[in-house]
Amino acid sequence: MKPLAIAASLSAAAALFAGHAQASVVPALSGSLTMTSDAGDYIGQGQNWSYSLPPDSFSSQIPYNNGVEAIVNAANGDWWYLDFGAPFGAVLTPGTYTSAARWPFQDPSQPGLSVSGVGRGCNTLTGSFTVLDATYAPDGSVQTFHATFEQHCEGAAAALRGEVQLRSIPPLEITLTLDPKGSIKSNSGTVSGTISCSRTATVFVSGTITQQTKRYGTTSGLFGTTVNCTTSTAPWSAIGSSYSGNPFVAGAGTVAASATGNDPPSKTATVSGAVQLTSAK
Repeated sequence: MKPLAIAASLSAAAALFAGHAQASVVPALSGSLTMTSDAGDYIGQGQNWSYSLPPDSFSSQIPYNNGVEAIVNAANGDWWYLDFGAPFGAVLTPGTYTSAARWPFQDPSQPGLSVSGVGRGCNTLTGSFTVLDATYAPDGSVQTFHATFEQHCEGAAAALRGEVQLRSIPPLEITLTLDPKGSIKSNSGTVSGTISCSRTATVFVSGTITQQTKRYGTTSGLFGTTVNCTTSTAPWSAIGSSYSGNPFVAGAGTVAASATGNDPPSKTATVSGAVQLTSAK
């Protein structure tokens, strides 16, 4: 490709940044990419390419239009972005997608495709791809993905053909409990419970403490704490300060708490219930 194409690719990358910034990149447990480039193909430079995890790194994300983006960061410094999109922004499912144009600038009725990397990308392209497997976690992130593709850059007869597959780290499972006893001191309330995770992770536990009394009406406070969560059950506690201007008092209150991992993918655990607040010494 010519310098014009490189500039256009960089411009396109900048234009897409805002959309990609909203997606969560999920690391893969396993992955592979193989590509065969015809002589005259700009992207693959007429070479064969092969990567696998380990030692190479694979990850994925769902772009703003429900496509799938596979990301390869190789141990030798190579990097590749492989984007696949169904017509009309539909969720990608197994099947063959023909008459693809450059993602994400294709007509809404067309599938989108873009394989770029190591500083090279197409201004325009034609191609097709077959999704052999595509499954998604409850949060919408990619769980498994397997596709073959053929891409022609700038209308050239030369093609880049390849196959990519990956399996993502499963969503973090969190078990969260709430202690029915808490404490108060001035305008703050302390609540606690236990937490465990399906794997070691940093988890943010947050929620609200609410108390209804005849003297003050409704008193509410927010709490939040970061927990180093493991597969072993461990205690957590957090302090919530009243934001309603009224103090917490000894007596019954209601607590609603949630926990989610700081790094995707993660499920969110929730728990709520009555908590008896007592004055701290």
